[in-house]
Amino acid sequence: MAEETLADGTRDEGSPLQDSAALLWDESRRQITSQAAELDTLRTRAVAILSVASLVAGLFGGRIVATDHHPGYVTGAIAVALVLFALSVLASIAVLTPRKDKWEFAQYLRSYFVDLKAGDLAPVNITANLAKDFERSRINNKLILDNLYGWFTLACVLVGLQVDAWGIAIL
Repeated sequence: MAEETLADGTRDEGSPLQDSAALLWDESRRQITSQAAELDTLRTRAVAILSVASLVAGLFGGRIVATDHHPGYVTGAIAVALVLFALSVLASIAVLTPRKDKWEFAQYLRSYFVDLKAGDLAPVNITANLAKDFERSRINNKLILDNLYGWFTLACVLVGLQVDAWGIAIL
């Protein structure tokens, strides 16, 4: 087992408890990092779906609206398509809006510094507490991420319906 220098300058040869806490901390840190990457990927997809919605509205809308006379169903389909476009933009914005006060990708270390100064801080305690804090953060982040996936799914459905409405308008 690896030796570590404790806060009081003594050497700790390691213990099964310390090794277990280190494993938990490594895993919890990996999961938080994975969540941050998942959030970035979801936001990239939201930008892509927003681009598709804009492209579809621009391509179909420009051609159809430019003509002078429309049957009633075409006017209705255009109106529905534009409403669906607006709703898909709002759903995409819900995914893209920063929530910097909600995400927990880092831990507050202030209490650890207080304990360190008081000489009441062992490596196993730090590691175990950080693992516990990261797990709590992962659970909180998951709730927010699941909500964003719901908004993203809605945006995708709305874009699909928008394409259908434009298709009806050009028939």
